Amino acid sequence: MTGTGYDPAAAVTEAIKGMTPDQAVKMVRELCAQLSGDAEGFHGNIWPDNIRLDWEGKAVLGESSDEPANRREAEQVEYLPPEFFWDNEGNASSDVYSLGLVLYAACSGGYLPFQPRGGLLTPKDRSGALRKRMKGEPIHPPSGVTPPLAAVIKKALAYEPEDRYISAAELLRALGETDE
Repeated sequence: MTGTGYDPAAAVTEAIKGMTPDQAVKMVRELCAQLSGDAEGFHGNIWPDNIRLDWEGKAVLGESSDEPANRREAEQVEYLPPEFFWDNEGNASSDVYSLGLVLYAACSGGYLPFQPRGGLLTPKDRSGALRKRMKGEPIHPPSGVTPPLAAVIKKALAYEPEDRYISAAELLRALGETDE
């Protein structure tokens, strides 16, 4: 994830497939820091295609969005929290869910929860995984992450908003405790 120059056209979509957990945590911490100033706000557009790297390789989040789920690209919908997917409602903990999915994907070779590993994902694979998440099936953290990071991912991806971190600032603090 070292910067080779800022390319506003290059999202981290491919880069997350090869990140280590440490690189993934660094990236998500940078995103959390950007969102931390607005504890009540809702970004609503957190997904790999809306994350870029600046000149120093620091992750930068693109524009926010409150477009309803049915007006978004399929890959974008995969990173939406359940409450926004179902009811078009979002808040700071909704962004935590999306950040949790970015973290999960970056720690699992680009795969989201319930997606089969290896090979190309079919539309059926993607929709089946999304359906499981939107019905609230428990998400297990990716293999190969430390127990403290697994606990953070699990809490960030809690189905009910009140069971998640309440804001990006709180997620940032929790991620800081995973390196101790």
